[in-house]
Amino acid sequence: MTAAPICFVTGGTGFLGRHVIAELLERGATVHALVRPQSARRLAKIAEQLGVDPDRLVPVAGDIEREGLTIEPYEGRPDHLFHLAAIYDMDADPDEMAEANVEGTRRVLAFAEVHDAGTFHMVSSVAAAGDLEGTFPETDPRHGQRFPHAYHRSKFDSEILVRDHAAMPFRIYRPGAVVGTTDTGATDKLDGVYALFPLAAALRALPAYTIVPVPEMGRLPTVPVDRCAQAIAEIGLAAETDEGAHGDTFGLYATEDERVHDVLAALSAHVGGPKIVPALPEATGTAGFWVGQALGRLPVIGGARDRALNAIGVPAGLVDAAPFRCRFETTRTRAALAGTGIVIPAFADYVPALWDGWKRVKRAQR
Repeated sequence: MTAAPICFVTGGTGFLGRHVIAELLERGATVHALVRPQSARRLAKIAEQLGVDPDRLVPVAGDIEREGLTIEPYEGRPDHLFHLAAIYDMDADPDEMAEANVEGTRRVLAFAEVHDAGTFHMVSSVAAAGDLEGTFPETDPRHGQRFPHAYHRSKFDSEILVRDHAAMPFRIYRPGAVVGTTDTGATDKLDGVYALFPLAAALRALPAYTIVPVPEMGRLPTVPVDRCAQAIAEIGLAAETDEGAHGDTFGLYATEDERVHDVLAALSAHVGGPKIVPALPEATGTAGFWVGQALGRLPVIGGARDRALNAIGVPAGLVDAAPFRCRFETTRTRAALAGTGIVIPAFADYVPALWDGWKRVKRAQR
């Protein structure tokens, strides 16, 4: 192992990827970043913002949709390969999503084997849980679940590729819904959890003393991008000394049981809106989830819901696809981060920053 580990990174110009690059550099690594020619300027801007020497953040022209990945021959032998490149857009064509997320992972695995990568780090997603009930453990994702969306299926299939075919030690990271930073709420895309922000803004018209019951809509684990990146870099580089953890999976989110109504309640409380409470007691469990989902799919109720959501800019399909029925284990992650000072905070703890970040992006879009 070299004194300064070499980390090959895919998806490094993306929202999470550029934060991971920053954290790897902060920990003394040299980063070789796979970058499409049309994204080279974005990587150069990242390097400029970080003030890093060119020999520590090296662009490698290529694409995960290209066999062999790189345009020019790559001579490196990275100590770590962090694979973050993927399509995250829930509106993307399912075939394009499978090509990028599943076949792309296959190509990156082959590249890692050819170049004798020391450890393969796969950034997956809680989406691999699909419609699983019970608890989604930090282990193999195969539990007989089905998948409500092509994205969920693609993350599951890409995990299986790594588990069954990686020719080197590997680790898998499952972030929750990634949101802005804990300090300023900085984000560059208003998807996922941000679909609830305009709803909270609309609810602000109601008096703060109003109690608004909402149907059980399932779980929605969240993670701020800065802490997610810190955790990936910290746990990932620890693979050099913690060989017993090879093959482990790490769930990156604040709690095991964060729900949609918890997120909406935190947003509403921040803006002085009404108190959000679950319409059905938590003890109803799966029944409560299905009642909430079934009501939303009734032609009359569902149609009214969709019109109301569209009126405030919330895609109804996103609301249907996003929630989960299972709890999400965090045992390994808590153990791995113990003593590091890295804590994934509860959503409510940094809502003010997220709200400010959301407003900044909305203003920029006008």
